[in-house]
Amino acid sequence: MGPANMTRRGIYQTLLNKLHAGCVKARIFGIHALFLLLVLLSSCRSNSSTGHKPRVLRTCIASDISCPDPRKATDMSAQGVLRMLFSGLVYLDNNLTPQLDLASSYRVSDDFKTYTFFLKDTRWSDGSLVTAEDFVETWKTALTPAYASPNTNLFHFIKNAKKAHLGTVSLDQVGLKALDDKTLVVELEKPNHNFLNILINSVFAPVHKSMRYDRPDYKHLVSCGPFRLKKYLFKDQIILNKNPYYWNASQVQLDELDYFIIRDQSTSLLMFEKKEIDWLGYPLTQISSDAIPNLRARRLLRSVQGAGVHWLFFNTKKFPYNNANIRKALSLAIDREKIMKDVMHYEHSSAPLGLIPKILKKEKWHPWFKDNDVALAKEYFAKGLKELGLTAKEFPTLTINFATNALWSNILQAIQQMWIENLGIRVNNEGTDWGIFFYKYTHEEFDIARMGWLIQYDDLANMLDIFKYKNIQPNYTGWENSEYIRHTEAIASSSEAQAYEHVEAAEKIFFDELPAIPLVEMSALYLEQPYVKGVHINYLFQIDFRWASVEDHD
Repeated sequence: MGPANMTRRGIYQTLLNKLHAGCVKARIFGIHALFLLLVLLSSCRSNSSTGHKPRVLRTCIASDISCPDPRKATDMSAQGVLRMLFSGLVYLDNNLTPQLDLASSYRVSDDFKTYTFFLKDTRWSDGSLVTAEDFVETWKTALTPAYASPNTNLFHFIKNAKKAHLGTVSLDQVGLKALDDKTLVVELEKPNHNFLNILINSVFAPVHKSMRYDRPDYKHLVSCGPFRLKKYLFKDQIILNKNPYYWNASQVQLDELDYFIIRDQSTSLLMFEKKEIDWLGYPLTQISSDAIPNLRARRLLRSVQGAGVHWLFFNTKKFPYNNANIRKALSLAIDREKIMKDVMHYEHSSAPLGLIPKILKKEKWHPWFKDNDVALAKEYFAKGLKELGLTAKEFPTLTINFATNALWSNILQAIQQMWIENLGIRVNNEGTDWGIFFYKYTHEEFDIARMGWLIQYDDLANMLDIFKYKNIQPNYTGWENSEYIRHTEAIASSSEAQAYEHVEAAEKIFFDELPAIPLVEMSALYLEQPYVKGVHINYLFQIDFRWASVEDHD
């Protein structure tokens, strides 16, 4: 008897024993156990009856997931894994249109301030019902002042959510209500036609009551997505298998989804070449930049343009970064096209010469400055020196802080050399691991910080929100502008023409003061074996394996 049969037989016998023992207990236990048995046997029967071997897709991430809570995940790889474990009310399809996931339907009030969602008959991976109260409790616990979540700002669209997060009102006053198990009512602070687009972020996925207040147990993680956690081997491998309780489980093609944890990019690439990895790349991990020219020449490399930008954030509270002309000089002294071509090996990419990427602004996009304008950079630098009362020799050494990464080390070395040659200044690059970097950044213990930021939901206004309020991630620049806030807040309730005027006004304010330098637009590079089909990535870099399949291959 093979291992798979032994496993099925063991599950079957264990559940039968529980059913017999349950005869002396409440009848409800017997019913629940019988339901669980039928689901498991159905799952097992589907494999055994067709006689196919398990359909497994193998991929790779670079490090362990620090916390399996979708409300707390900040890095793209963790979000990529957790999105397969936790579903929300809606998801974004390949056409960038919100589709209903755990919600079966919804209703919107005439003033677009109240959304009522009706849930499908869907269950957690332990067989218990997903209820409207699960959403209410999940979202409210994320708003408690003591809850450390960098994504909490997304909840601020909900009535009184920001005040509750700041501790000025109670959680009972937040605009969330479960009318019954399947009806969730959400009241918003202001009218919002695009609320469904906001809900596609995984921060809005419900978490089981077992992990709302206590640290999640990796051995007994209860989830509600298309997959469930089978095994977590730290620093080695994360194994997910198909969740038979997911409402759309019949459409999930994979039986198992394996994430190898491999820090070394050369090792993961070698495993792909040997067909030991089926899908490799961003947003789960990076492909070595040194390998990109060869992979592109072999026509193996694929890419998706992202709705995000890599930035250099200034600490505008520190000298000399408190001077706008110095900040402008540093921006204009960078040759972005050269970096993208010679260091990043990008094709068909253009420099981000605006706050909002072209992919979001489309035909209305226009540049706000000229790339590599060294002559104007020197003019701004001279103005800044005069305002600061410095000579060029007295100008202090600049420090760029970043999370250690081979590609970004090369990019920042190129920028360092450009600033030295074009402005005659001294520059240090200081790389640390992510934890140290992020602590220093969020506590404003930095000079210039390198960080990428992708929009959190499908709306160009979200890119403006980055700099809306200081001390709310990712804006730890110390910069805030009341007129900028006024224009960004007016967008949601404006007509299309008026909204564009507010966008333009906000961008002008930003580039007049320039608290951060746009460096390069984001692009996801990945490799996919020819027998892999149906892996979806959108321009928010949300990767989805629920429709993926693996064809028979050698």
